[in-house]
Amino acid sequence: MTFTLAAASLNQTPLDWRGNAERIRRAMFAARDKGVNVLALPELAISGYGCEDMFLYRDTWNKSLQSLFDLLPETRGLVTTLGLPLRVGGSTFNAVAVVADGDLLGFVCKQHSGFSGTNYDARWFAPWPAHSRFELELVCHQRNQPAQSYPVGDLTFLFDGVRLGVEFCDLPDGDIVETLLVPERNCEIVINPSVSCCQLEKFSKRRCFLLQRSMTLNAACVTANQLGVESCGTIYDGSAFVISRGEVFAQTQRFSFSDMRMAVADMTGNKTNEIPDHDVFDDFAHIVSLGLLDYMRKTRAGGLTLSLSGGADSAAIATLVWLGVQFAVQELGLDGFIARFQNVKNIDTAGSVQEIMARLLTTMYQRTQNSSDTTFKAAKSLAESIGATFYEFNVEPVVQAYTRMVEQQIGRTLAWKTDDIALQNIQARVRVPGVWMLANLSGSLLLSTGNRSEAAVGYTTMDGDTCGGLAPLSGIDKHFLRGWLRWMEHNGASLKPGQSLRLQALKAINDQKPTAELRPASAVQTDETDLMPYEILNTIEGWFVRDRMSQSEILARLEEKYTNHSKVQLVAWLERFFLLWHRNQWKREKSAPGFHIDNYNLAPRSFFRFPVISSEVVL
Repeated sequence: MTFTLAAASLNQTPLDWRGNAERIRRAMFAARDKGVNVLALPELAISGYGCEDMFLYRDTWNKSLQSLFDLLPETRGLVTTLGLPLRVGGSTFNAVAVVADGDLLGFVCKQHSGFSGTNYDARWFAPWPAHSRFELELVCHQRNQPAQSYPVGDLTFLFDGVRLGVEFCDLPDGDIVETLLVPERNCEIVINPSVSCCQLEKFSKRRCFLLQRSMTLNAACVTANQLGVESCGTIYDGSAFVISRGEVFAQTQRFSFSDMRMAVADMTGNKTNEIPDHDVFDDFAHIVSLGLLDYMRKTRAGGLTLSLSGGADSAAIATLVWLGVQFAVQELGLDGFIARFQNVKNIDTAGSVQEIMARLLTTMYQRTQNSSDTTFKAAKSLAESIGATFYEFNVEPVVQAYTRMVEQQIGRTLAWKTDDIALQNIQARVRVPGVWMLANLSGSLLLSTGNRSEAAVGYTTMDGDTCGGLAPLSGIDKHFLRGWLRWMEHNGASLKPGQSLRLQALKAINDQKPTAELRPASAVQTDETDLMPYEILNTIEGWFVRDRMSQSEILARLEEKYTNHSKVQLVAWLERFFLLWHRNQWKREKSAPGFHIDNYNLAPRSFFRFPVISSEVVL
């Protein structure tokens, strides 16, 4: 028998029982309409992947099973997998129910629970012992039937003489390889439920692994990934494949703004033309713009609000919002975009991308006596180029009012020579109430502009520029962002084959050296004179957090890589990095949630835990 195989990526939401079930139903309906026999869906599609500690709750287990039994009648004519947390013998497992034509045949459980990086499965799920099997009694209350026994474990299934297996795997690491299916089990079809989060330069490696697995198993591998943003700041590209014996037969377009994308192959027709990889800057544009708009939609925000300083970080965020609107309108059409993002205030009256931007993104430039015309003109020009609403506030009177009030109480005049940090920080903090007020007026999500480099060394003002409900750049470094902005000015992000989106207004941003503009102009303040070259800062940060090197190892590597700097200078920068790192963990603990974008980040909750109080060890 020849099977038609399909993989459907779904944009699910943790604990959205009705919504998740409805999206699964629509995927199964679409699969039947296309004559599909076997359908793969993402891992934990019923509950959503990011339920976190709710996976420890009995209510989550029960509602997942209830959804499973509710969906069984919808599986007529299909073989499919439905992912859910499953309680077996006092432990909870990450499982898929294998279902055929309305009947529940059994459960396959994940044999490896990760506990590194963004993967904290081991906190919630036990690993299933390889080659073991258990009989689980369940009662389907919807069908008013007595308890029935279902097999659970390391199972394969036979349909019309074709054996089907399930393999949970993204990119193998260590002992994960030992839990994969082996060719001796003779599975001709392998379903791979997936939740592979976006990381720069990861996609091609993942695709190569899947191609290799299909050759190793001599099988057709059907894999479906999650789509959109989830809790913990992970973004999923929605890639779904039908691959057979090393060749791609069907593949979805990545980074969709829809609820579902499906790859279908009848296995007798022509193989698909593989969708080309994006380069790293293009990937970044698509990953973060999808994350921004999907986060806004799922939090039911009335739009986005941004303090646009005329510097690199806020300019990058404004550009990413604009790209997201362009990408989504290209895919969904204007009416489809409006229907998708109904929570944006007055979105239904928009008749163009420019009008969508005016309603969706509100920006403001907040001037003090240390602000320059250069940054003001850069901010205004960018806002006008992308169509965002733009306001200018002069907050200098508020700065002076606070300064005079404190001076009166302490009995002396504040001066830059003795009170530098306090005089800088008050400027950042008085910018917060106005921008929060604008956000509140429309129920918008306030975006924080900090990047990973600043978070590493605490080069931020707590309750100032750190304020917001989302920090979309907190997972990427400043050196990368500056390169990306130059790329957006000269090359641009891919909208469709042969068409890119460039922003020449970014020239005014790119021509500047990054500066906080908090000291008087005579001080010629720049970020890198305050800290160190961003390239070196990011190199130290990566070797420490990602590669887990000691200070002495980092110094040795720095001497090898940066021969144009003296050892004395490198030691000074290294000591400064670790001095600031140790002192500023409390800031990282309090920062707004952000996105995981490359292969590491500093988020204490979802990636790297570090003590708030620690010894400042220096060389």
